[in-house]
Amino acid sequence: MPALTRRSILGGTLAAALANRAARAEDDAPIALSALRALSHRTLFDIPLVDGKTQITSLARWHGQPVLIHFWATWCAPCVRELPQLDAFFAANGQTMAILPVALKSGKPQQIQDFYSKNGIAHLPIYAAEAADVAKSLGGTPLAIPMTVFLDRQGRRMAEADGPVAWDAPGATNALAHLAKSA
Repeated sequence: MPALTRRSILGGTLAAALANRAARAEDDAPIALSALRALSHRTLFDIPLVDGKTQITSLARWHGQPVLIHFWATWCAPCVRELPQLDAFFAANGQTMAILPVALKSGKPQQIQDFYSKNGIAHLPIYAAEAADVAKSLGGTPLAIPMTVFLDRQGRRMAEADGPVAWDAPGATNALAHLAKSA
């Protein structure tokens, strides 16, 4: 698919995402996955990640496939409400593309595992990163947690959403399939 067409498709969500963000600013209501705002094609940000076994890897590991990265924190109230939905979404859609929940400022992998156990999260993998590394890779942009970023197969940021996403909303699976196909 030519970049202009892909940009047009993803760009159509920009106005909806901005309007949705303004409408939910006071109540932190989740946004629809289909309302991710389009971004210019920036290159992959190579963030060191620690997995559940305390092994270090990086986002470059998923180069060549589309990736949905969800930055969250154990202390973030919207994240606590959202993670069980993401867990169910991952269980149903994890084969469509890589879906990486990345905990920021949440302690060691064992603390994240304890959070998962306490909140009934059974399907999501564990990844953690330093918030400073993520902010630096985003060009110094302040982080809004939760934050969801979509990377295409070349590792370019194609779309993102600040705030919680409605993972259980009608059409979320179709929106993910569309993002994967456009990558």
